[in-house]
Amino acid sequence: MKILLTILLGIVVFVQDLYLPLGVAGGVPYVAFVLMGLWYEDPKTGLYLGLTGTLLTLLGLYVSPAGGEHWKVLLNRSYAIFAIWIVAVGVFKQKKILQKLQVYAGKLKSYNQELEQQVTERTSELETALEHQKELNEMKFRFVSVASHEFRTPLSSILSSISILGKYSETDLQEKKQKHIDRIKSSVKNLTHILDDFLSLEKIEHGKSGLKLESFDLPALCGEVAEEVFFIKKPRQKINYRHTGKNIVSKLDREALHNVLINLLSNAVKFSDDNKPIDLMSAVHNGQITIIVNDEGIGISENELKHVFDMFFRARNTEHIQGTGLGLNIVKRHVETMGGTISVISELGKGSAFTVHFTPLSD
Repeated sequence: MKILLTILLGIVVFVQDLYLPLGVAGGVPYVAFVLMGLWYEDPKTGLYLGLTGTLLTLLGLYVSPAGGEHWKVLLNRSYAIFAIWIVAVGVFKQKKILQKLQVYAGKLKSYNQELEQQVTERTSELETALEHQKELNEMKFRFVSVASHEFRTPLSSILSSISILGKYSETDLQEKKQKHIDRIKSSVKNLTHILDDFLSLEKIEHGKSGLKLESFDLPALCGEVAEEVFFIKKPRQKINYRHTGKNIVSKLDREALHNVLINLLSNAVKFSDDNKPIDLMSAVHNGQITIIVNDEGIGISENELKHVFDMFFRARNTEHIQGTGLGLNIVKRHVETMGGTISVISELGKGSAFTVHFTPLSD
């Protein structure tokens, strides 16, 4: 459309010039013709129109009717050409300036978008940092709360048993003394377990729990852990252990796996009645290692199952049972550090089954 209008205006101006004597007024329409260059994006269009206007002005000099002395006609035509080029150059420069302004405007828009993006990112980072700080503060509060509660109970039990033992005479039955001695041992074992959890968490948080990959006898480790858990199990609880496949495993951290098994079996003991069995199963086949700890305890509700590995998380039905809420979080971290996975299947009131799977890391 712009090109059509420009051509049409050029034709009109030239036809008009054919009927104007001298061509004095011929320059004004050609200037209007050159001004059409303002419509176009390309600055050179103004120059092209200026050149076209000049050619038409010169052509009009020979085809328009005579209207005076020849030198006056040439002078007037010269003024027209001068005006045409003043306007053409002006249009060219203006369009160049507008082009630069558009570039600057584009850059400014880009800078504004980048700035907005940076502000959004920084705001998001700040919100994340604040949320993280909030979580840390909540964790510190929960840590102090859990630690004070969990340490107080076994310490009170130890003090109580020691006080009672001090009142027994030498003639009292050894069985009564042994009962309180076992109670002290159990409490000390519980305290040791809590401290181990806190130390493990501290090492993991600060990246100090480097892997010590080695080869070891898996059934022997499981038997060792079962013996340790024996001191905290309930009177009629029984831990059934079964292993299939090769005994020796490699490229795993024995101490970390020991911690994993202790936590899983301790939980199974704590959250099961004294007449419910606890099954520990391990298997080594084609380099794949699978360990399952199954109990028939209180179980975990479906809506809480997704939080079971969260730090300090404790299910509602465990509030009356001692625990820090750190064990399973530590277990998951140890397992993942060794390149393994852990999953859980549980039903409220029917027990839980934790499955740990490893494909040992390569050398």
